[in-house]
Amino acid sequence: WGRIYEGGPLSDQLLYTRSLKTLKNEECAKADGTLNPSILCLNSPQSRGFCEGDDGGPAVYKNILIGIASYITKGCGSITKGGFTNVSFYKYWIQAIING
Repeated sequence: WGRIYEGGPLSDQLLYTRSLKTLKNEECAKADGTLNPSILCLNSPQSRGFCEGDDGGPAVYKNILIGIASYITKGCGSITKGGFTNVSFYKYWIQAIING
């Protein structure tokens, strides 16, 4: 539900979807200088990539939440790499919280 283009209004009425490609951590590190297993690095090969306001949005694969949008490495509307919180990295912590 982020912006559709840089500086544009937030898209609070429509949910847009994108096909994303998973990148190796080493490739992601070239873009932002960090190598962190808790980050899932994805990119959008389409010209409409991630944008401001997409933070907290889901990355879903086969109806399973795999990531939560955290940051982008370039301005929106470009072929952009994005850092997503890697949900599987926190699997045991999530289970511990749920189980109390």
